Amino acid sequence: MRAIAALLFALILAGCEAMDAKLPAADAAADAAGKTFAPPVPGQAALYVSYADTRGWNGYQLKLNQRDLGVIGKLMYLRADVPAGTYVLQCIPSGRVSSAKTITLPANQITYFHVTWDGLSDPECGIVPLSETQGQLEVRARSRILEIPAN
Repeated sequence: MRAIAALLFALILAGCEAMDAKLPAADAAADAAGKTFAPPVPGQAALYVSYADTRGWNGYQLKLNQRDLGVIGKLMYLRADVPAGTYVLQCIPSGRVSSAKTITLPANQITYFHVTWDGLSDPECGIVPLSETQGQLEVRARSRILEIPAN
């Protein structure tokens, strides 16, 4: 029985690894630009979201007030420049919202969050705010994904 469980777990992890290769990575120039932590355009806010774990589920969909931001996987980050305001940031594994957090993005500032993996057979994700120092450390250690442009 343990051998079957171990085999199933290995197959799940292999599928997760294959999924990483399909996530939309940004090119080197966009990644480098994201790591300069340039301030947003006046009146706008910048949001960084990084994936905090090197294990677990891949392909968490991120939404900001129902706007698709992108799909984030292990060792990745996303930067979105948006109008300042209050938003609901959602983390969606397997097509269903497992975590939603109301966040305020102040004008002319950068705000950092990371998503965490909280499940095994039924993936869950958490959304955790980060300090500027911790946010920048996480971003520097990850690769940027492409943000889905706003309509």
